[in-house]
Amino acid sequence: MYWAATGPAGASRDEAVVSRIHNGMTEVQRLRTMGLLGPRTIIAHAGWTSPEDLRTIVDSGASVACCPSMSHRLGTGALEQGRYPELLAFGANVTLGSGSAMASNYIDIARQLYLFSGGCKTYRLDATIAGPETSLEMATSRAAVALGRGGELGAIEQGRLADITLFRCAAADWAPVINPVQNLVFSSRGGADTVMVAGEILMRNGTLIRALENDVLRNSQQAAESLAARSGLERFARSAWHHSQADSEGV
Repeated sequence: MYWAATGPAGASRDEAVVSRIHNGMTEVQRLRTMGLLGPRTIIAHAGWTSPEDLRTIVDSGASVACCPSMSHRLGTGALEQGRYPELLAFGANVTLGSGSAMASNYIDIARQLYLFSGGCKTYRLDATIAGPETSLEMATSRAAVALGRGGELGAIEQGRLADITLFRCAAADWAPVINPVQNLVFSSRGGADTVMVAGEILMRNGTLIRALENDVLRNSQQAAESLAARSGLERFARSAWHHSQADSEGV
């Protein structure tokens, strides 16, 4: 049985600074001293890292999960400051993630492809790094390695599990298709057409097979509204326009 230890490190500048103040070392170095770094470790974010951290990550064999949408959504700067292209060049296994639905607002991995590839290019003023093939590998084969299932998942080959995602290329966000990998990364809006897990089709033509999507969406909406009301957090989620209108009305 394979197990993996997953933990955040270097998600934001504040966390990086606090670690140095209270622990006298970076978060990555603290994981190392605690014996928590190894081939079975997945470090979430690892955006605010020192040069020594890069060497530590590579030597330990740990994987790194870059979460571009979370960096953009929460303004952590992990994508901008993260040395992900360097880690890849040094031989580290870097994958893609979303962080969480709360921190990212969406967990469609296809949309992460564009954020990672485009973000790395523009922050370094270099259009030659973080190519679409690299991004796709991070979401598939490299993700399988991080989970300890590199021989089972991550590629369409004989002997591997039939985990396959199909996209509809005859669509406005895809056409024309010259290089499908580039189209997927730079053009598509995400959202798969058909999803197969271990040979079983779970989604066909954009419709869930095992569940009624409208019921899921309705239950999700009701649960969110109930939680927001019971916790008193509803007022923090209101649009700025709502607050402006309430202020003008003297509320």
